[in-house]
Amino acid sequence: MQYLRLAADLLNDGSSVHDVCLSAYNDQDLLSELNIGPNKHRIARLAIMLAMDRHNAQRELTSRLISDLYRTVFSSSDIALCFSELLSSIDDIVLDTPDAHNVIASCT
Repeated sequence: MQYLRLAADLLNDGSSVHDVCLSAYNDQDLLSELNIGPNKHRIARLAIMLAMDRHNAQRELTSRLISDLYRTVFSSSDIALCFSELLSSIDDIVLDTPDAHNVIASCT
């Protein structure tokens, strides 16, 4: 869970989702140090969740970034699990982001 706190802290400090994920991708030592292992899907999920509170341009960057990292960082299983978890918690997500259905659909 350390990696989720780190990413959330960086984003709350004003960095963009794109910058945080790109920095993590470029710094493979950081990824190893955070011991993400089988939790890579949570990085994609966190990026999408945080992008929901941003403007459309930021959402598009997040979607593009996840797409760019597909196969180099995220496997198809990671992406499937990410969206499965997002969709299973959609009722809660909609409380904070009423258009969450559309936002999630635009990421696919």
